[in-house]
Amino acid sequence: MTSSQVQFCTDVKVLDEWAKLTGLSLPPSGDALSQSYARAHGWLNHLKDQLVQRAQWREQPTGDARMLFAVTCPLRGPSNETLTISLPAYATSFFSPNRTTLFASCFQSALFSNTRHSTAPVADILHLLQCLIPGMLTVVMVENVPGQGTWTTSRGLPPVEWVDANRDQLTAVVGREHYARIRHAAATKTMSFKTSCK
Repeated sequence: MTSSQVQFCTDVKVLDEWAKLTGLSLPPSGDALSQSYARAHGWLNHLKDQLVQRAQWREQPTGDARMLFAVTCPLRGPSNETLTISLPAYATSFFSPNRTTLFASCFQSALFSNTRHSTAPVADILHLLQCLIPGMLTVVMVENVPGQGTWTTSRGLPPVEWVDANRDQLTAVVGREHYARIRHAAATKTMSFKTSCK
C-alpha cells in the first residue's frame, strides 16, 4: 500500500540537512531570503490569478499587509473541509511560530495534495517554493512492503522536467548560477530524494 502527501517544515536543522543534500545552501540572512522571494511575487500572483480566472478559486481579503494573498478552492474535502492557500509577503513569515499552523494546515491537507495533481497552478506554487526554500515543502511517499517494513521516500525539489520548462522564470528569480545548481540537484536522485526504512 502506497500513500503520499506534502509535508511543511521550518525546522532549521532539517532545512540544513536538505541544503547539504541538494547542494543548495540557505541564504545567509533573512533579508537575502526575502529578496529572492520578493522577486517571485509576480510569478506567484500570476499563478493566483490563474486559479481565480481559470479554476474558479476565490480570492480572499486578508486585511494584513504581511500576506501576499489568500485564495480558496471551490472544492471541499470528504469532511466538508476547504482549502485556502495563504502566502506571506515576506519569506521570513514562513518561520514565524504563530503562523506555522496556518501554513501547515494548508500544505499538509489532503485537498492540497489532491489538487496539485489536477490543477497546474497549485503544483507550480509548490514547485516554486521548493526551489526557493529546499526542504520546507517535501512530497513524502510512504510504502508498506511485506517482509521489508515501511519505506519513506521524500522529495525536496521539483521534477527536473518542471525546472526545465520554467527555466526563464526561475532564472529571473534566482539567477543563472543558482538555477544551474537547482537543475543539477533536481536531475540527480541522490540529491533530491531521501529514503529510509523502518
